Amino acid sequence: MPDKTVFTKLIREIGRRKDSQGQSLIKKAYSLAENSWAGKKDSVREMEHAARIGKNLFDFGFDNTTIAAGIVHDLELKTGTSPEKIKSDLGEEVESIIKDYTKIRKIELENNEKISKELLSTVILATAKDLRTIFIKITTRLDTLQNGQHLGKKDLEERADSALQIYAPICQKLGMYELEGKLEDNSFKIMQPKLFNKIKKMIGKTRKEREQEVENAVAEFSGFLSKEKKEASVNGRAKGIYSISKKMENQENKSNMRKCEGMLRNSWNSPLRI
Repeated sequence: MPDKTVFTKLIREIGRRKDSQGQSLIKKAYSLAENSWAGKKDSVREMEHAARIGKNLFDFGFDNTTIAAGIVHDLELKTGTSPEKIKSDLGEEVESIIKDYTKIRKIELENNEKISKELLSTVILATAKDLRTIFIKITTRLDTLQNGQHLGKKDLEERADSALQIYAPICQKLGMYELEGKLEDNSFKIMQPKLFNKIKKMIGKTRKEREQEVENAVAEFSGFLSKEKKEASVNGRAKGIYSISKKMENQENKSNMRKCEGMLRNSWNSPLRI
């Protein structure tokens, strides 16, 4: 039996919004997923994955329709649940999102080795009729990176690579910087664990602690501008470990370029030897 702790917490938090219709829709989605996975291989893991997707979408602030669609996102592809069944149980809007999701997933599978990941990222974003489909896909990939140890090192690294090259750039284009940072850091942790842990140790603070520091700095500076009667918008965000690694890499490249320039100058200024 799957652990229902995450799903129970999701229903309880939706209940705090006094949203009985939302609760009902999400319970129906979970029930449909449960029935569709019954008796199938990996049903426990898939149900726990579905519950985490729903909870993460809720935490990111998405609506109940998106949460319900997230819970049943892969039923058509993995269990053969028909679009008609999804529509009859959860409504036309959820079915439309799942149809869009299935199309994007097929595009990814069919073209992953045929075109560059940069182009594939553009194609996926342009193909989606409903952006909620994209966010469900990104949320499922993030959960796989965080909980996909069963996949094995090679498969997990491939998913991490596609997250970095396909889905993180989509997040950036859509202004979903929190999701972008989480995708990048979790991918980096899988692909270069030693460097990830080295930088994490150098920073010495959790992401939440750094985000709080940024919030405090923004509030302090905004207060100063207000006091000085200056109209301005102050924003800030904590850099992720992957982002810090890229900045360090760029600084190292610049340093190496300066060393090369110095060596060239020295060779030009040296007397010619035969």
